[in-house]
Parts: sequence; structure tokens; C-alpha cells
Amino acid sequence: MLANRVSRLKQQWEAEYDQWRKRVLSRRWYVYILADGVYCKVRMDDKL
Repeated sequence: MLANRVSRLKQQWEAEYDQWRKRVLSRRWYVYILADGVYCKVRMDDKL
């Protein structure tokens, strides 16, 4: 019974993924933002 339910859910998820994967992307504009940074905590004196 549980195996049947899992199998049915897996088939449904595969169908949804296949539909998502084949969607048309040319109708919209997509903006990508790439941010990169380094944070360094620097002490200005020798005090703790």
C-alpha cells in the first residue's frame, strides 16, 4: 500500500518536473545578479 502511494507520487512529480523543464522561457526577461564579497574583521590595535 505504501509502495503504491510512493510510486504514484513519484510518477506525479516526474510529470510535473518534465512539464517544468519544457516550459518556454523566451516570453520573459530574466535578470541575474551576481554578488561576491569578502569580509575581513581587522583589529586596529592590540587590545583584546
